[in-house]
This record gives sequence, structure tokens and C-alpha cells, in this order.
Amino acid sequence: MSDQEEEECDFQIPVNIPLNMFGRKRQRSQADGLEYEPNEEYLVETSVCSLCQSDWTNNGSHGIVGLKCGHVFGKDCIDKHIRSEITKNSVAKCPICDKIVSKKESRRIWPNKVMPCEVEDLIVLRKESEEADKIIAQLEEANKLILGEIDQIKFELNLLASESQYKIESSQPVVPPPIKSSPSKFIYQHSFSLKNETYRVMDIVPLQDMAVLSVWNKPKQQYGLRKVNLYDPTQTEFIPNHNGPIKDIKNVLQDKVLSTGLDKTLKITSLTSNQVVQSYKLDAPGWSCTSDSENPNMMYCGLTNNTVLVFDIRNTKEYVHKLIEPCEPKIYSPVHSLDVIQKENASMIICSNLTHIYGWKVVEKNYEYTPFECTEDYKSFNTTCQDDVLMSSLRNKTSTRYEIRQFDSELNLKFDWCFTNENHQQISLSRNTHLKREDRVFMCTSEDNKIKIRDQQKEVQLITVNGSIVDTKYVKDQDVLTILTEDEFSVFKFC
Repeated sequence: MSDQEEEECDFQIPVNIPLNMFGRKRQRSQADGLEYEPNEEYLVETSVCSLCQSDWTNNGSHGIVGLKCGHVFGKDCIDKHIRSEITKNSVAKCPICDKIVSKKESRRIWPNKVMPCEVEDLIVLRKESEEADKIIAQLEEANKLILGEIDQIKFELNLLASESQYKIESSQPVVPPPIKSSPSKFIYQHSFSLKNETYRVMDIVPLQDMAVLSVWNKPKQQYGLRKVNLYDPTQTEFIPNHNGPIKDIKNVLQDKVLSTGLDKTLKITSLTSNQVVQSYKLDAPGWSCTSDSENPNMMYCGLTNNTVLVFDIRNTKEYVHKLIEPCEPKIYSPVHSLDVIQKENASMIICSNLTHIYGWKVVEKNYEYTPFECTEDYKSFNTTCQDDVLMSSLRNKTSTRYEIRQFDSELNLKFDWCFTNENHQQISLSRNTHLKREDRVFMCTSEDNKIKIRDQQKEVQLITVNGSIVDTKYVKDQDVLTILTEDEFSVFKFC
């Protein structure tokens, strides 16, 4: 092997290092990558650094590193040796073969398998592996027999079903089964919480049966997203993606989420790779975000200064439009809620700040400001829009009011009904939701640690959870209601 070939050899090739390096030189076939049978007598020594006689680690300060000559050591040991040699002799040499080495020559080696410390352990593992292979082969044979029996039973069932079609039914009239009435009650399924984590907002990804929570992870001192499976909360992952509190999350593009926060960024995070795939800088802290379901390339972000920025995912640098409410005097209030409603030829961006609710009608890339009717003496703290229904949550100093409005085909908003709770003063900016079953609209409103579900006539259910509620979401496809407190995520289902 030439010097050049020796420099380019792959340091990832596993090597066996006997203690008596000067008495036992490696065969050239090993260095050339040829097949060879390792001597079990020296396998125990492959996990020991020849400088300190201590075990290597797979990472950290004593992880395995290699020199160009092919010899390997613990990182701390060889770095210390090289520095000492350069200080004393101006030149450092490999402690085994005396070849000259440079100061930065050591390279990290990532072993693809762990060698046991005792030869006996390796022999036991080999025997266990052989026994496991035999058991697997036996199970595969048993599985084939079971599958054959299942196919035979299916065939016999099909024969019985075809024969039963020709039997004469009893003359007694058949009574149709009773029609199951619409579900009217949410039943608790399960909860999720982790110690030293605080939650604030959430959204649901229906195609993946997943909830995504904004989280402050205290041990890691990181802000990010927490993925939780709706049906198995033990399936969860944490994705750090922001440098400050996250104020809103929205599902976009099937497997991605849009998030914004006080770090003045709008981010798109992949739930598949758990990586931020796009990040935009904002003019001010972000409070809300959403996307256009008909045109998922378009995204919107509400800022703390009552401005809405319009983004096109194909433009990776900055926003494409800035929407400022044309009112006098100017209102500098955070846009805490954003939604988009679609009709055939137009869409409407619904904006809600801490004083009132308004919209931007979008027709052929033109944005037309649309003021909404306001209720005197009340200020908005949350809005939600789905199924052509807009639910507004309003408050004043003594009471809380919830209003239901319906959009027609021309995106005109018409008042439907409302409910005022004179005995509850809403203090925090908790998020409410609503659901529509048949022609009935149900409000799901939070009061401290309770969710009250009611239609236009009466309250139909009261749900109590642990802690003050900060966010609520209804998942139409799964008939699931999710409730979030600062410490816990809970799932309820119609049944």
C-alpha cells in the first residue's frame, strides 16, 4: 500500500489491538480490508486504550479516535500525548509506531458494534443468537400453519354465507334495529403530562392522529413542540424550535406545523423529520398564525402591533404583503386569533385583537378590509371559525359573553345567537371552541378548570379537569375534544 493509499484508508474499519503491539504486527491483509478470522485471545483488548489501559467510550472525552497510521486511542490520552511531545521535542510521534503525527490529526471513530469485555460473553451471545434463530424458524413454521387454518375457516364461512342466502326467512316481519341517536356526551379517555414541562397552546393533526403542544421544557431550558398521539399518549416526542414562548400553532401541509412566538419568528416544522424546514423573521413578536386550506402555500401571521403579515411558502426570504387595519386612531393591540374561511370565489381572513374583530376579504390576491359588528362594552379575547360558524368570546369587567354567527355563500356574517354568563369574569386569554352536529351548534367554553358545553337552549355537559384551562380543540373527523392546561393534556370522545 502506498503512502497516499495509507492516508486515505477508512478509519471506520474495526481493528483488534493486542497489548504487545511491538511483538504482534497486524497482517497486511487486515489493513487492506480482506476477510480474516480474529484471534479471540485478544478480543478483550480491543476496548482498552493502550496509553491509560482504561476502557474506551463511544463518545465523550475518552471516545475512540484514530491516527493516519491506523492506531487508535482514547481522545483525551492521545491529545495530551501530542501536546506534550510537541512541547518537549517540537514534533509528536505515534506512541506505538513512532510515525510523525500532526496536532489535529486524530479523527473520531464511531464503532458499529460493541465488543464484550470477556471472550466468554461473546461465546454466550453467539449461542443465544443461534437458539433465537431456531425459535424464530419454529415460530415461522407455526405461523404458516395458523394462516392456513385461517384461510380454511374463511372459505367455510363464505360457503355458509352463500347457503344462508337461499334459506327461507321466517314469516315474522323483521323489526329494523333502532337508529342510534347522535352522541350527546364526551367521555374521558386519557391524559398526558410530563414533570417540569409547561404548555400553552395546541393544534391537532388529524391525518396522523396527533396533538402538537407548545412547551417550555425546564430541564433543557428550551421552547418547542411536544407531539402526543391521540390514542396512545406514551408515543410522544419533543422538538425544540423557538427561542421564546410560543403563542400559536397551526397544522399545515399534512405533516407540518406553523408556529410563531415572542422570539419574532414564524417557523414551519416537519413532524416527520422533527426539524425546522423554514423560518421567517418578523417585524414584531408573533401572537397568532394560520394557513389557507385551499391554497396551502399562503400563510398568515398576526403580530403584537395589530398587523397581519402574508407569507408565500415559495418565497423563502420574507412576507409578500403587510395588512394594517385602516382605523383612526391606530390600534396597537396583539392579533391573538387568526382564521381563514373559504368560499368558491373568495376567502376571508378573520382577525381578532384585544378590542374587536375584523376581516380581510381576499379576491384574486386583493385584500379588502371588512369591519365586523361589535357588541358594546365587550372586548374580544378569542375567536374560532369552522363549519361556516364563527364563535366569538368576549369579556368586560364583570361578565363573559359568547356569540355565534354564520357565514353565507357571499362571506356575509349574520348573527345567530349568544349566551352571557353574568357570574363569570374571564381574566386569562384561554381559547374556546365549538362544534356543529346536524344543525345544532354547541359552544365549548372554559371557566377556570371547567368546560361547559351548551347549545342555544341549555347547558348539556360539564367537564372538569386538573388545572386552569388554556386551550380547547374539537376534532371533527375523530369526534374528539381535547383540553389543555398548563400541566396536562386530556382527551375526551363522544360515545
